[in-house]
Amino acid sequence: MITKEFRRFAPPPYADFHAALSVMDQCRRYLNALVPRLGPRIIRPAFTTGRDTRGGRDYFFEQVEFIVRGRPDRSFMGFYHYGPSAMNPGTFFEVWEHEAEPEPCWQRGLDALAEEVTEAWNFGRLSDWLDSEAQRIRHALDV
Repeated sequence: MITKEFRRFAPPPYADFHAALSVMDQCRRYLNALVPRLGPRIIRPAFTTGRDTRGGRDYFFEQVEFIVRGRPDRSFMGFYHYGPSAMNPGTFFEVWEHEAEPEPCWQRGLDALAEEVTEAWNFGRLSDWLDSEAQRIRHALDV
């Protein structure tokens, strides 16, 4: 069942379930590499995966929920796969300061992110690039 559902959401190059799982594995690795770089104010990161259909929404996610010290609400960072009925269909890396926010405070398409990560890897600068990415996310979260 999940194979059929994911194919409906996945962009054309990822419509095959095995390829989609590979992409999700790479997304998880990216999050695992990024979370420790966010700094000491980020606490209790918890990875969650699922599908949200509340309030007319319909998307899959692979995300990290975390708390920013001194703030009452959880924040979120991860990959969100929006289906064709969404205003902006596709797969995006997003950072949400609060769940109730109307828009993410940071967003990048999966293709653009994959291109940047691949380029950093090819030039032997992935660690530096991840540090810079963490800095941009901290700035977006105002941490």
